[in-house]
Amino acid sequence: MCIGTCVIKEYEFPKLKTLPKGKDWVKLDEKGERTMFIYDLDIGPGMTPPMTPPGIYTIVLKANGKEYRQLLSLDKDPNTKGTEADILRQHDFGMKLYSSTSTTLQLIGDMETMRAKLLTRRGDKKAILLEDKIYQLEAGLHDIHQTGARFDIFRNPPQILERLLAMAKEGQISSADAPPTDQQQEVYEVTNNKLEEIKISFENLKKTADLKSLK
Repeated sequence: MCIGTCVIKEYEFPKLKTLPKGKDWVKLDEKGERTMFIYDLDIGPGMTPPMTPPGIYTIVLKANGKEYRQLLSLDKDPNTKGTEADILRQHDFGMKLYSSTSTTLQLIGDMETMRAKLLTRRGDKKAILLEDKIYQLEAGLHDIHQTGARFDIFRNPPQILERLLAMAKEGQISSADAPPTDQQQEVYEVTNNKLEEIKISFENLKKTADLKSLK
């Protein structure tokens, strides 16, 4: 739970800077980028940040160099069967999902940038090997084969990002007034552990002399 000042922003999705392998019809724009596609009906709702639990909050408006503050009392919906304790548990779970999703998106952006630079070194065997190692790590983070087509999600298996967004959709959107289930928490732990493994592997890879010299 947030104590004091809490800042929760909408997710910043990175631009993809490489092409899915074996799919020649996919193109990058004039900036050498393409948009990451999120399946709106399936996991898109999971992009919503965690909902705020009942409590007393200070709303801050900053405009024209001035700051205005006002207290806001956020009450529990009287029509729901969930208790405030249930809502708080779901909120805390949502904050975990939010943190892991933000980390995942940051890693994807960093890997895409690094891979794009390595792919410009054609004929450089070391660069080819390094790009492939990063590619394998990135493939565990999201659907690296996505083309932007609506049915990509039916063609390719979900990875960490897709799983996190699916959990957020079910917990934060569909069941925000109920506590997370044991199964949801267990799946999150498994997914987050895999995320940490990829993060550590990437950090270790960046320490190699060849990637340190990459600018």
